[in-house]
Amino acid sequence: MVTSAPVDVKGDAPNSEAFWSPSQLQLWQAAEAGDKPAVEKLLAEDEEYAAKANRMGWTALHRAAMGGSAECIPLLLAVPACAALLEARDSSGCTPLHIACGLGHAAAVRALLVAGASATATTAELRTPMHFACQGLATADEPDGHTIVILMLLTAGGPAV
Repeated sequence: MVTSAPVDVKGDAPNSEAFWSPSQLQLWQAAEAGDKPAVEKLLAEDEEYAAKANRMGWTALHRAAMGGSAECIPLLLAVPACAALLEARDSSGCTPLHIACGLGHAAAVRALLVAGASATATTAELRTPMHFACQGLATADEPDGHTIVILMLLTAGGPAV
């Protein structure tokens, strides 16, 4: 159920006194969970939710990448307020592509690359999505997703590490 009463979630924004509506929180959760109907419903309520970031700088697009929610990525990018966030950086300088690559979410990586995400984007430490994918490969219990991500990044012109 979508509600609009504010919820006190201090610390979930750059301004520690910020209040997020339950609908904003629900969008972040739905995007990460890949709940396409909920994302559609919440965006219909207020598209501006898509562009808002939490204290870590994560937008709904970052959260979709984190959850590997490839089906929600095009929905979010279709929102004018969110379309410019394809290369948005979180507080660590990571784009949604960095996050999806590090977690080995091949379908989400594909959706982001198809939408135009840069395979050569760098963090402040000059780490590319390929660095994140290789680090994930080295530490993953099941490396298949990371291997596919590495191949996609090489095909997309991402630098080899």
